[in-house]
Amino acid sequence: IEVVDAAGAVEAVAEMLAPLADDPNIQAAIDKLIGNLDDDGYLRNVTLEELAERLDSTPEAIEKILRQVQKFDPQGVAARDLKECLTLQARALLEGVPIIST
Repeated sequence: IEVVDAAGAVEAVAEMLAPLADDPNIQAAIDKLIGNLDDDGYLRNVTLEELAERLDSTPEAIEKILRQVQKFDPQGVAARDLKECLTLQARALLEGVPIIST
């Protein structure tokens, strides 16, 4: 397991998202999302509604971009709380593992 500090995590996510951000509006949303991550890599200090308002967008559009940010390492980055962080990490661990549902 690689240990990354919060600042390094933010930079890594920004680099991974760069190819996805040909659209200046998407890039602005990515920058706002990443800029609002706290020292632990959580998105706790602002709601999607507040970000959407600041960017003249919709919460749904911002959430779609957030979901892309959350797919990158370190797993759990940009989660809004511990439950979401652990859920993101579990999904990443179980990706490709067949699950039997009842």
